[in-house]
Amino acid sequence: MKKLLLFFLCFVCVNAIAQQPFQNKIKTLHRFLEQQHYSPAIWNDTLINNFFDRWINVLDEEKIFFTLEDIKVLSAFKPSLAAEIKGLQPTIFFDASLKLFHKRIAAADSVVKTFGGKPMIFTKAETLHWPQTSFASTTLELNSRWQKYVKWQVLSTIAGSVSDSTDLTKNFSTLVKEKEAEARSSVIRKESKYFVSLSEKESTTILQNAYLDAIAWCFDPHSNYFDMSGRREFDALVTASEYTVGLDLTRGDKNELIIEYLEPGGSAWRTGKLHAGDQILKLKLGAKEYTVEGMEDEEIGKLFNGTENDKISITVKTETGEQKKVDLVFEKITDEESVVKSYIIESTKKIGYINLPGFYSKESDAEGNYDGCANDVSKEIIKLKKDNIAALILDLRDNGGGSVWEAMQLAGIFLDIGPVATIKTKDGKQSILKDPNRGSIYDGPMIVLINGGSASASEFTAAALQDHNRAIIIGETSYGKGTAQVVLPLDTLKASSTKSYENFVKVTNGKFYRINGNTVQWSAVTPDIPVLAPYADSRTREKDIPTALIPDLSKKALYTPLPALPIAALSSKSKLRIQNNDYYKSLIVFNKWIQGFSKGFDISLEQNAYAEQKKLLRTRLEEITELEEKGMANKVKIGNNTLDTERLTKTGLKEKEINEIQLKELKNDSLIFETASVFSDWWLLL
Repeated sequence: MKKLLLFFLCFVCVNAIAQQPFQNKIKTLHRFLEQQHYSPAIWNDTLINNFFDRWINVLDEEKIFFTLEDIKVLSAFKPSLAAEIKGLQPTIFFDASLKLFHKRIAAADSVVKTFGGKPMIFTKAETLHWPQTSFASTTLELNSRWQKYVKWQVLSTIAGSVSDSTDLTKNFSTLVKEKEAEARSSVIRKESKYFVSLSEKESTTILQNAYLDAIAWCFDPHSNYFDMSGRREFDALVTASEYTVGLDLTRGDKNELIIEYLEPGGSAWRTGKLHAGDQILKLKLGAKEYTVEGMEDEEIGKLFNGTENDKISITVKTETGEQKKVDLVFEKITDEESVVKSYIIESTKKIGYINLPGFYSKESDAEGNYDGCANDVSKEIIKLKKDNIAALILDLRDNGGGSVWEAMQLAGIFLDIGPVATIKTKDGKQSILKDPNRGSIYDGPMIVLINGGSASASEFTAAALQDHNRAIIIGETSYGKGTAQVVLPLDTLKASSTKSYENFVKVTNGKFYRINGNTVQWSAVTPDIPVLAPYADSRTREKDIPTALIPDLSKKALYTPLPALPIAALSSKSKLRIQNNDYYKSLIVFNKWIQGFSKGFDISLEQNAYAEQKKLLRTRLEEITELEEKGMANKVKIGNNTLDTERLTKTGLKEKEINEIQLKELKNDSLIFETASVFSDWWLLL
């Protein structure tokens, strides 16, 4: 061990000049975070271990490169890590980990090419546990993992070559025999590209950026380093046409196709069904379906360059493992087009519905006023009021947040006057955030929908309305993020308005609190009426992340809440209704299954057993969707507001099709039906 450390020390000394720029960037980043972060990191043993685990996870999240002995070797650098992280010494640990990493990549490449060069037999009863829970004890065990992994990928490629409706248990062995060579060749090509992308020549700059980001992550999970010079080619590929579905794409660690950003107002954004981080599995244009695995960027770019009225269906896998198919339409996204849309639910009385997938601000005018999502919501409420709505639903499910200013404005349009939250900066100063405008746009009965994907600004809004007794909150417990961030350029000098910056840091610079003095950090927003949702037990939340800032309390603001809402009576009736609903009964079983599945599972590599597993997985994922659609059939009548109905008569086919897609999604939403039922109960109490 000592000899190994001595070797790396000598290696670093020889290369000190070459490494100096990276060491300087580390030093600059750390000094920046110490100065700007709400709670600067204290590099004790716990945080050093968090950083070490984070960095090893970046290099080998799937535990298929390193062995336990490798981790032991790298762990020997922990005593000097604090100095390296602060930029006070050369990057000894970084260099050592990369040298070992690239050595293991070369070894894995050799194993895959050798093993994949021969026909594979899938009649032996063997399994692969995925994801791996520990590192391999020996190189022999590591090689076995790679061999099993390749066999799994070959079977997966064969299964993916046929329609999702195909019963794989019928003649799968024949299909394997026919397609084994082609699938094996495809898998080896894909893995070879992956290994090349991880080679020293291709990955060093990327991994340096990842190392810097890991340092920022240790301050808290929402602080990030990013390099703007590393723009991905996908941006140009998927936006070359003037018609778009409103998606920016990127590649994941294993070359997966990932949604990086949804443009507000775009077809993808307005569905409310897609989110950053979703992995695209398949694309379908017309009758032809494409499996994106193995496709070149240029090929994918061509599929996303449609013309007006073209449609594309994408099948995605969410971060919780859910698979879903979403229909999108190519369109122009203009500033004049309303980003937020509203609808009318026909119940015992008319209910207005507004979905807000994210908080955004547009360009400010000459007086510095922002025309963002709060203003767009206000416009839709005015439309709904012309239809004489008796109640309003604001849907903030899977809304990951955004502008705190817009959150404050949004809460304010439903409140007459008063505080909506408090915010605390690193110097301990506490400020009260007040509704900036006297009066409200809408003062009738209101329900806000949230789930585990509702975070930050959406929690800010939901908490403010809950504390004021202004709205009833329905759904799942939210994510639990009570911190605020700002993006600043990383530089050793002060920011300049004339300098072009290449490096940036998103840094946590404050915490926000509820007006009652509590925090949503970790504790989140608890719904007044809990309603189960798919994948509810599988979500990661703020409190699960080891570097999340510790929650604390703040001073209570002076405010006068509205009269208490009849939550107990409404919750009791909702609970009884859900207990007798077949969909929710099945959902309890499904969530328990998917929770276990997401923690790890044994994949059979025997062809017939694999087909049975694949069929079960498809069936489980499809049956819960089918049950919801069947259960909601003809139960919810949803249409456009009067003004939009009139406008749609004068629009083209494209906008009509987008509208029908959105209405279909809403009609199959069980929570909307349950919310309408809660309103019916509520009206009886008024």
